[in-house]
Amino acid sequence: MRETSGEEHRAQAAQHRGDIAGMRAIAVAGVLLFHVGGSDGGWGVARGGFAGVDIFLVISGYLITGNLLRARAAGQFTLMGFYARRIVRIVPVLTVVVLATLGYAMLALLPVEISRVGKSAAATAASVSNFYFNATTGYFATAGEAQPLLHSWSLGVEEQFYLFHPLLLLWLTRRGWAPRPMLLGIGVASFALGTVQAFHQPAAGFYLLPARAWELALGAWLAAGGVRMRADRSGEGWWPRTWWAGNWVREAASAAGVAMMLLALVMLKPDLPFPAPTALLPCVGAALVLGCGAGTRAGTLLGSRSLRWLGMISYSVYLWHWPIVTFYRLRFGLTLGVAEAAMLVAVSVVVGALSFYLVERPAMRRWRSASPAGVIAAALAVAAALVTLGLGAGATAGWLRPVRPAVSALASFVDYERSAVGRAQFRRGTCFVTDNAPGFDAARCLARRPGRRALLVIGDSYAAQYWRSIAERFPDADVMQATAAGCRPLIEARGAARCTALMRHVFADLVAHRQVEAVVLAGRWLASEDAALARTIAFIRAHGVAVTVVGPAVEYDGSVPLLLARAVQAGNARGIDRFRRHGARRERAIRAIALAAGANYYSVTLRECPRSACRLLAAPGVPIHFDEGHVTQAAARQLMRDFGWPS
Repeated sequence: MRETSGEEHRAQAAQHRGDIAGMRAIAVAGVLLFHVGGSDGGWGVARGGFAGVDIFLVISGYLITGNLLRARAAGQFTLMGFYARRIVRIVPVLTVVVLATLGYAMLALLPVEISRVGKSAAATAASVSNFYFNATTGYFATAGEAQPLLHSWSLGVEEQFYLFHPLLLLWLTRRGWAPRPMLLGIGVASFALGTVQAFHQPAAGFYLLPARAWELALGAWLAAGGVRMRADRSGEGWWPRTWWAGNWVREAASAAGVAMMLLALVMLKPDLPFPAPTALLPCVGAALVLGCGAGTRAGTLLGSRSLRWLGMISYSVYLWHWPIVTFYRLRFGLTLGVAEAAMLVAVSVVVGALSFYLVERPAMRRWRSASPAGVIAAALAVAAALVTLGLGAGATAGWLRPVRPAVSALASFVDYERSAVGRAQFRRGTCFVTDNAPGFDAARCLARRPGRRALLVIGDSYAAQYWRSIAERFPDADVMQATAAGCRPLIEARGAARCTALMRHVFADLVAHRQVEAVVLAGRWLASEDAALARTIAFIRAHGVAVTVVGPAVEYDGSVPLLLARAVQAGNARGIDRFRRHGARRERAIRAIALAAGANYYSVTLRECPRSACRLLAAPGVPIHFDEGHVTQAAARQLMRDFGWPS
């Protein structure tokens, strides 16, 4: 048996600090609860559980940097050895998860879904899944529930960090330069970039390394402060020097750090600017525990046996939980009951534990001491095989799982937003502003011609989907469009700058100065904004402008093209009915608000569901909806055929 060096003992001690294992447990528990939670995530218990990933990134930056610098100081660091250790830690379990995900997809999903899973599997194997999802997860994509490997974006971020970070530290230490100033500069620059992107390019800020690097740099900066070592009292070992003086300071700081992490997991909301600046709360909390937690009361609590165990298996749990949750939702609906959520959490933990004991730990024991060159070569071969398998599965999905042409045609509407008809319907990046298409062409979208009456369609994507059909209803009028993703048409609009700026313009400049004769307000109406809607209608009416409010759309608990395709494949198209969300209460509430405030009201729900059964097709082979709630152009024409000029 190979003798373990003192340096390895020190690295292992850092890796297995009980409080750090407890931090990992808190992080993965937050992620789990958030992903099985209700519409706000986490069942109100962990609605900010998505911040668990940010805690993981700070921990990763801390541990990797500490180990690198200790090995470098001891003269034992090699790039090949570093990459080999990361591969042994990451690749075995990831390979099993990717293969299992692909295998289940090929057995149970429709060809269009297999194609998507195959491409994402290839991107995951190539360590670029964050780039893939940033490029392909469009505005109308089902918030990740149909992407069983979506969570691998965070691995992409870490793997890209692992690629560049040791090179930076080597370059600095060879020149005798202290790493902390450079890490601080990188962190500040990344934080600034992330803050800007959170408001203007939130998808890129969320998925890509440049806007996330500050979280890793925070942990790295903290670890770099302990590079200078001192002997312990026995003179036997060397440990990072504590940069906080006084036990009471460390006790208070570590307790505050735990509190900050827990508050973040409980209080943060998905609609806040993220990761910068909002993720400061969990990241600073994690840094306080990393710097001060060892030996404190808070550290002892984090190091309890149950938390240590969950932290120990957290990587496997994280990898397995999202495919499990996703495949369950694809079969039974996106909305989970409490019992279903608890079951999925339990299954994820059990499968994660089995994965740890049967795959992760044996792989570490077997290959940790293997030749770095051999490990790297094997990893490259595995990655190449997975990329080939994933792309091959995507390319041959129709052959792997043949379905009737009618089923395939229905399922193809999951890509409707990228079709020529879909682009023309919404005019994204021209008159419909989104994160990835932030441009708004006022000259085109708000154009007026002399002698023509003007109607302005205002709102979010649920307004944009009707613009063309309304314009077709009034060919002799100027029907203008001012729409932005996630932006309800309110005078008190909140959210990204692209939303608030557009709403200020249309209400303060166009409506207030009576540049239009009538407006149409449409959106995915939220109960929390009912009072603001009433005030908005009153504002419009006070300026002598007519207004019509378009009521809530019918929504389903999943992507309608896929739900309908599965139902047709099973021989019962009405099987989709069980996935319909009943919104009669919201319909009545919005109608009452509109009429009481002096607006006209137009119900699309009554036109889609004129009797007890809702219509499923707008034309042969064309579903009413192309996702959970948005409608196709053929459906929009049908729903708007009775729409009258606001009066």
